[in-house]
Amino acid sequence: MADLIELTFDSEGEDELWKHGLMLADVLDVLDTGEFRTFRDKVTGRRLMIGPDRAGRLLTVVVEPADRPGVCRVITGWPSSPAERTPLARTNPQCRKSP
Repeated sequence: MADLIELTFDSEGEDELWKHGLMLADVLDVLDTGEFRTFRDKVTGRRLMIGPDRAGRLLTVVVEPADRPGVCRVITGWPSSPAERTPLARTNPQCRKSP
């Protein structure tokens, strides 16, 4: 995937975030911090973005490529589980735990 520089949202993705207690601003924080990683989930095959928001919470966001390089559409997101935090913790020790 090209460098992720922008996220787009639709009402379906926004509804999914709300179901998991997140807002659009939370997900945009993850992008803005620049401390996220993207990779393909080995089980589901979905593209994941995992990183901290400005409050320090680690979030997992499912994204799919949009119509332009570097742009992804948000599908859903949730607070990261311990297993989801592991890939990020390997490269960023500050992300080993979510407050």
